[in-house]
Amino acid sequence: MIQPLISIITPAYNVEKYIGKTIESVLNQSYVNWEMIIIDDHSKDGTWKIASEYASNDERIKVIRTVENGGAGVARNTGIKQASGDYIAFLDSDDLWAPTKLEVQITRMLAIGALFSFTAYHVITADDKHVKTIHVPSKVSYTDLLSGCDVGCLTAVYNAKELGKLFFLDHLRNPDSTVPPEILRKWGKEDYVLWLQIAKKNNNTDLFIGIDEPLAYYRKHGGGISSNKTKAAKYQWMVYRNVERLNLLKSSIYFINYTINGLVKHYWH
Repeated sequence: MIQPLISIITPAYNVEKYIGKTIESVLNQSYVNWEMIIIDDHSKDGTWKIASEYASNDERIKVIRTVENGGAGVARNTGIKQASGDYIAFLDSDDLWAPTKLEVQITRMLAIGALFSFTAYHVITADDKHVKTIHVPSKVSYTDLLSGCDVGCLTAVYNAKELGKLFFLDHLRNPDSTVPPEILRKWGKEDYVLWLQIAKKNNNTDLFIGIDEPLAYYRKHGGGISSNKTKAAKYQWMVYRNVERLNLLKSSIYFINYTINGLVKHYWH
């Protein structure tokens, strides 16, 4: 199998309890041609020290420390700028990958020429207990994403050689966008907006694929953004109206679909 270089982007902030496990899950990958870029977003605990120790033992691991805390999206952009890989993958510093994650995903992408892929994943608690498994469709279009996002950031990989380096919050350079960057940072919509951008520019479902194998573990903490459903819905609406600039009718239709899909996931998954 051809093994193009994969750049793994890992923002980290005050995660001394988890960062070691996250790095170990990368070290245990069956796919070996990767670089892991950890961006310590000005942590106040032992995150930098732990990450640096791993980096000293494996040259594939690189650690960057920001001068101030800028949030996950800004930290990811810092990592993307330093990335050398043909593909870019994302893994947050408290999440985990299954050992075959990269091998399965890159093999599938190479086989069909996909530009973007994501996988199913397990949801776990802070102490590693299984909560549920999130399954994903095999193909996704721009309009599918508007009705609900099945892309877990910890599973996403895009072909940077073909698409170029794509950054979070880049849409804000568009004067038509009326969403302040701090809004998307606060409510965690940066990744969703990026997936929409990729899907809209490459609206061929053969290029934007899902792999329904749970190859990652998303750690869910109490009190997080996703636990506040009312405010999450508010910012979903802002994505429709202020980022994607959809008219009122289209926004309403997609918002209804988003709400229904959210209820289905919550009660039936």
